[in-house]
Amino acid sequence: MPDSSSLFPRPPRPRPAADSSRAKVAARAARGLAEFALAETADALDPAHPTNATLHNRGVGRVPAVVANDPVRRRAIVAAEAIHARFGVPHGWHAIDDGRRVLVFDPSGEVQINLNLLPREGRREDEMLDAIEAEARGSYAAPVFSRIRKGTLHWLGVRGLDDGGQSLEQHHLLVPGRGRDFVLRARVTATPERSAMACRLAECMLKTMDFDRVPDRPLHAPAPLDKPAWWHEARALEAAGKLKEAEQVIRNGVPPGEVAASIADLYAGRMLRLRQAGDTAGATAAYMATLVWTSEAPLPTARDGGRPELSRERDLLRERLRTPNASDFVPVEI
Repeated sequence: MPDSSSLFPRPPRPRPAADSSRAKVAARAARGLAEFALAETADALDPAHPTNATLHNRGVGRVPAVVANDPVRRRAIVAAEAIHARFGVPHGWHAIDDGRRVLVFDPSGEVQINLNLLPREGRREDEMLDAIEAEARGSYAAPVFSRIRKGTLHWLGVRGLDDGGQSLEQHHLLVPGRGRDFVLRARVTATPERSAMACRLAECMLKTMDFDRVPDRPLHAPAPLDKPAWWHEARALEAAGKLKEAEQVIRNGVPPGEVAASIADLYAGRMLRLRQAGDTAGATAAYMATLVWTSEAPLPTARDGGRPELSRERDLLRERLRTPNASDFVPVEI
């Protein structure tokens, strides 16, 4: 059992005196966020930032409210309704709350930390990790698993994942959520080269969690989002089975470079809804349509003169589609 302050390798440095106080642990973690800062300011958490504005305008989600900012330690505190908590985010990292989860990611999109509440349903943490591991075994050819437990933190590492020739790792960190019925999970997806850093950041953010300072609302109730009119019209047509009409509404409502990703997420949402309703054939058809729109109509990159945030949205969608746990597939509605 590791005895360091982190479960993941890091350069040695002087250790603070042990202290069981939750507040002091959170304070130390907040100071430690500076290690992961990618910028001197919190501009990445500004709703007007081009990446954040694009995601919000397309109904993906919105930046959690920034309730404090520390320019000296290069970190901000955000209040996320999706997980009923305030937590620290280092400068330079983006955060998007879609009402069911919070996605923290770097500007390159190579590191993604998905924070969401999992219903305990009478299970222990190790049993919840058993379920995640079982689904990963059925979804990947040769995954390699490892586990660590330290106090209330339970960790499952899944290595050896191949995504179209790209090597990836996923790490699942579970800690107690607000109340007894939910567990807070940080799911880290990153390349092998950056996974150790990403896991240290996730662990640090989890230590800053404050569940006592966010107003109550029903767990998993979607946060209200200001969605454009075309979004509502397209969803209504999709629900009525008028898919071609829904596609046309999207074409008329978004810039040409954003059509493919928007239609892909339309079908991604349809896939989840039909799967939950038990319509396997319909869900499979929607899944195939999602793959067509994400693979045959790739979005432009910055090198091609396009908008890099759109390529990141495409990559985030693909990451959601390959999620081992079907219950984790919560499409970011566009």
